[in-house]
Amino acid sequence: MDKEREIEAKTLRTKLTCVGVGDVCNKGKNFVIAVSAEGWFHLFDLSAKPEGPLDPLQGDEQKATYTQHLPANTKLALISDIDGDGLCELLLGYTDRVVRAFCWESPPDADLTCGQLVALKKWLLEGQVDSLSVNPAADGTLELMVSQPGCGYAVAAELQKQGERREGGKEAPNDV
Repeated sequence: MDKEREIEAKTLRTKLTCVGVGDVCNKGKNFVIAVSAEGWFHLFDLSAKPEGPLDPLQGDEQKATYTQHLPANTKLALISDIDGDGLCELLLGYTDRVVRAFCWESPPDADLTCGQLVALKKWLLEGQVDSLSVNPAADGTLELMVSQPGCGYAVAAELQKQGERREGGKEAPNDV
């Protein structure tokens, strides 16, 4: 096996279905996220200094700062404040008509390896999920809009109101 194919085999370990950039950990800086078809969530801190010298055969391969297994078949990712508390949440759209919201929880001033994504809410929709968007409603609250095939959309209007506390680790029942 020549060196070029060996490097390619090392870097293509899984099929990524969505990639995003945003302050998903609420640390005041952007992170890169990548989610695989198998449900592996990878968090990359591109501002972190690599440990030791770079191997020229490895190229500029960046190691994930944090990895967690989530439900499989993700097709969309959106990093946005969905509840008006000033903190970003991660919204994931799935191939089985489901949208899930997650928040990053970690002790104050802890490093990323001490945190984890915690499920907040799950919506089961009648049609496929094409895109996700968080928009202000007429009354000033935030709405999750989900576009669907045939120029349709659904509004998941039950986003948490400003000031409500998150229920760590508990998924809410299915809503539309």
